[in-house]
Amino acid sequence: MTRLPAFVAALALSILSGCSSRDQVDLPSSIAISPDFSTEQVQTILFALEQWKQATNGVADLSPHIGTDGFTIAPTLTDGGEHSGRAYVNGSTGVFRISIYTDPIKLAQAAIDPGTDTVLLQTVLHELGHTFGIIRHLDAGLMSPYVDASRPCIDALALESFCMNYQCPAGIHPTCAD
Repeated sequence: MTRLPAFVAALALSILSGCSSRDQVDLPSSIAISPDFSTEQVQTILFALEQWKQATNGVADLSPHIGTDGFTIAPTLTDGGEHSGRAYVNGSTGVFRISIYTDPIKLAQAAIDPGTDTVLLQTVLHELGHTFGIIRHLDAGLMSPYVDASRPCIDALALESFCMNYQCPAGIHPTCAD
C-alpha cells in the first residue's frame, strides 16, 4: 500500500493552511512524568494529557505514570534559547522526550512567566503536539512558536494537523472555546 496520495493531500492542505505536518508517527501508549516535577506541575501535565485525549476522541490516549523510563516529560534548567520547552527524539535510544524549561531567569528573559500554570499547560500541550507529528504553525494558535498563555487549549488548526497524521473518529473537537 502506498502512502503517496495521503502525503500529496497532506502537503496540499499544509500549503493552503499555512502549516504542515510530519509523516505519521506511531502514537505511544504511555508517558512517564518525571518525579522532579512538583505535585501542582504533575496535575497540570495530567490536565494537558486529558485535553489531547478529549479533543481527539480518545485517539491520543497516553497512560501516564511517574518515572523516567521510555517516552518521558521532564523539567530541565537550561534551554539555550527563548523557548519554554522542547520535544525531541533521543538519538541513542530513539525514544521521545519532552523537556520543560523551568529556569525562572531564562524564562523571564524570554518574557515568559514561569510561575503560571497556564504557561506550563500551553507548553505541554504544544510539545505533545510535536510528539504527535505536528510542526509549528506560522500563525497564532497552539502550535505557534510563541507562548500564548491566554489560550492554553487545543485549537482547530492543531487538531486538524493531528488528524492529518492519524485516523480521527467522528466527535473530535477543539478544547478552545471559540
